[in-house]
Amino acid sequence: MTDTYIALLRKEADSDYGVEFPDLPGCITAGASLDEAAAMAREALNFHLEGLAAEGQPRPKPSALADILATAESSGALPVLVPAAKPKGRAMRISVTIEENLLAEIDAEAGPGGRSGFLAQAARTALGAAQRNHRDLFDNVEEMQRRIDAFLGKENLAAQPRTPTKRGAAKPRKNPARKGRVKV
Repeated sequence: MTDTYIALLRKEADSDYGVEFPDLPGCITAGASLDEAAAMAREALNFHLEGLAAEGQPRPKPSALADILATAESSGALPVLVPAAKPKGRAMRISVTIEENLLAEIDAEAGPGGRSGFLAQAARTALGAAQRNHRDLFDNVEEMQRRIDAFLGKENLAAQPRTPTKRGAAKPRKNPARKGRVKV
C-alpha cells in the first residue's frame, strides 16, 4: 500500500498556493494554480523521500489527520492528501511463462533496456493507469477550488447545491407471489 501524506495548503491574497508537509520538515513547494500546486506537491514529496532514502534514513510514518489538525501550524490551512511513490526495491530474478510469439514481439520492441526493462516499464505503466482510477483530492480541481474558496470565506459550502450522480434507478419488480395466490 502506498503511504499518503497530509499536505497543508495555504493561499494568501496576491500569492501562489503554498504547500507544506508537517511530517517532513523542509518539504515545501508552491504553485500558481491548483493543478501546478498538485504536481509540485507530488514532486516535492517524492524528491524529499528519495533524498531520505539516499541518506539511509527511513521514511517517517504519515501522521493521522486528527493529529495534524490539532497542531497550531495547521491553523488557516486546508489539509490535502498526497500519495507518495513506493520506494524502489532491489531487482529480483523471476521466471515467467509467456507465449512464444508475444515474447518475439517484446524482444523486437525492447530496445537497449532489453526484455526485463521492457516488461518492468509495461508493468509500471499498467499499475500507474490503475492508480489514476483512484485519484486523490487534488484531481478534482474545481471541487478543490470551491472548498478552498469556502475555507477562505469566499462562499458558503453548505449553500452550494450538490449535483447528484446520475445513476439508473432500479425498477421495482412485481412479484405476484407476494400479493397472495398466483394464478397459473
